[in-house]
Amino acid sequence: MVTPIGTKSADVEAPAKTPHMFRPLTDKMATRSVVLSVIGLVMFFFPVISLLGAGFGMISLQRIRRSKGALVGERTALLGLWLGLLGVFLGVLAIALFLANGG
Repeated sequence: MVTPIGTKSADVEAPAKTPHMFRPLTDKMATRSVVLSVIGLVMFFFPVISLLGAGFGMISLQRIRRSKGALVGERTALLGLWLGLLGVFLGVLAIALFLANGG
């Protein structure tokens, strides 16, 4: 490193290192999980859609946690997971009530 005349090398500050900046990506599977879970709640008499939403939420959570910061959307994935489980519960309950009343 070249120092200006009349200064010691300790007086000259080294250029600041810029940290690697990147913007983490939102996991699209988390968004799909919420969409499928909401559709499954609306169509609660068909719980397979909510089951897919809950499954996508679980897979998305695993991907986000393994990515070490490269993927975000953990709250979205949790929302999809819980809405999907709620949709499955309501769907099974609706089918059981339907069959109990002579379907």
